[in-house]
Amino acid sequence: MLRKHRPIDVPEDNPLANDRLQRKKGVETLSGLIANAQTPFVIAVTGSWGTGKTTFVKMLEATLRKQGHVCIHHNAWESDFADDPLVGLIEEIARAITSATVPEHATASVRRRIRQTKSKTKDLLHAAGPVLLQIATKGALTSDVMKHFAEILGSSGDDIAKAVSKYAEESLGRYRKAKESIGNLQDQLAELVRQISTPEAGTKTPLVFVIDELDRCRPTYAIQLLERVKHIFNVEGLVFVLAIDREQLCHSIQAVYGSEFDAKGYLRRFIDLGYRLEALKIEEFVWSIWDQMELDQVCQRHGEIEGGKQSFSEVFCPVAEAFGKSLREIEQTLTQVNVIVRTLERANWARLLELGAVAALRLSVPSLLQEFVDGRKSANDVLQALEARPGGQEWLEKMGSVTFEALLVTSSRVEGECRRKIAALEAPATTGSYEAQKTNRQAELLKWIKALQSFQTQSGINHVAHHLKLFELAKGFSTVE
Repeated sequence: MLRKHRPIDVPEDNPLANDRLQRKKGVETLSGLIANAQTPFVIAVTGSWGTGKTTFVKMLEATLRKQGHVCIHHNAWESDFADDPLVGLIEEIARAITSATVPEHATASVRRRIRQTKSKTKDLLHAAGPVLLQIATKGALTSDVMKHFAEILGSSGDDIAKAVSKYAEESLGRYRKAKESIGNLQDQLAELVRQISTPEAGTKTPLVFVIDELDRCRPTYAIQLLERVKHIFNVEGLVFVLAIDREQLCHSIQAVYGSEFDAKGYLRRFIDLGYRLEALKIEEFVWSIWDQMELDQVCQRHGEIEGGKQSFSEVFCPVAEAFGKSLREIEQTLTQVNVIVRTLERANWARLLELGAVAALRLSVPSLLQEFVDGRKSANDVLQALEARPGGQEWLEKMGSVTFEALLVTSSRVEGECRRKIAALEAPATTGSYEAQKTNRQAELLKWIKALQSFQTQSGINHVAHHLKLFELAKGFSTVE
C-alpha cells in the first residue's frame, strides 16, 4: 500500500515515546519554564522548515496536560480565511474548555462565561469597524485642501469641513467603544481562565494556548493575529506559545510594510522569550521521513529484515550534505524514493544503496549525472565534483564511500575506465601507516568493483542508468504544498 508522509504520533500518556529527533531535553526545559512563568507571557518556538516545530509543540502540549494544565492548539493556517483571527481564537478556547475536565458545580458557570466571552467578542468586532475616512495631513486641514475636496465633491468648503468633523467624531466614538470592549473582553477571559484553572478542576495555571503554522498564513492575517494576542489576550493566567519560522514570518511582515521595514524588531514587540530548535542533521531528517513512510516494512516484505534506511542513507546523506541540499529538497526526493521502493521487485540493501547514490546525484548534480550516463563524463569527473565540495574529499577517503565509488566505476560508459581502475588497484602498494590504511580501502574497493562488474555483466543492466530511469518515471510525484 502506498503510504503518505504522516505526522509523528504523540501519545497523550507518553508524549516522548516517538521522540525520533531527540527533543526531550527541550520539551522538559520549556514545560518547566511555562509552568512557572509570570503571566501573561508569549514564547516563540522558532525553527526553519523541517525542524519538527509542530511535533515539538504537540509533545510540549501533551507534557503540560499530564502536569495538569489546560492546553489549546490552534492551527492558524486552517482559519486564515476568516476576516478577523479573534473569532477563531475564541472558538478554540470554547472548544477546548468545553472538552476539559471541569468540576460539576462549576460547569454551568464556565459555560455561562464562555457565552459572555463570545458576546463581548461580537461587541468588539462591531465597535472596531473600519474608519470611514482617514486624514493624511499632519494637523488641521488647510483652506487649499478644503477647496480640493469641494472641487471633487461639488460641495462648499464648509460642507466638507462639517463632514470631516462628523466622521472624525464618529471615528473617535468607535475608538472609545472598541477600547471599552477590549477591556470587557479581557475581564471575561481572565475570569474564564480563573474558573477552569482550579484545584477542584484538577488543573493548574497557566492555561497554555499554542498557535502553529502562523508563518504560512496570508501576511495581513498573521499580523492581525499577533496584534490580537498582544493587546486582547494580555491577561493573567495565560501563556501563548507560537511555533514559527521566524525568517518566513519576517518576509510576510515585510510584504505588508515594505522590504526596508524592521520585521525582526516588530516581532520583538510581541515575543517575550524565544526558543530555537536546533537544525536537524540530514541523516536524522532522512530517517524520520523514512520511518513515517514505513519503507522498512516494505523492505521486510522483500525479505530484507533490517538495514534498509541505513543502506540508503549511507550514501545519500553524505553526498546531499556535501552539496548543501535543503531539507525541503530532500523531502521532495524522498517522496519519489517512496514511490520507487514500492514498485521494486526486490528492495534489498544493495538496491537501496544504489538508489541512494543515484538519488543524491540526481538531487545535487543532475546535469553531470546525465552526462555520466550518456558517457560524456567519467566516474572520475563525478568524484572530482564531490571532492571539491565541503567535506567531500574527507568522505571519499573513508570506507563508507567504497560502494559509491565502485558503483560509479562499474557503471561508467567511458571506454576502458573500469579496466584502468582495476589495473591501478591491483598494482603493488607502497609501505607506511597511511599507505597501509589507503591500501585497505583500495582492497575493499577492488573487491566491490569486481563484484558489481560481475553482477552487471550477468544482468546486462547498467545500475546507475537503470535507477535514473526509475526516477524519471517517478519525477511527476512530489509533496504538494
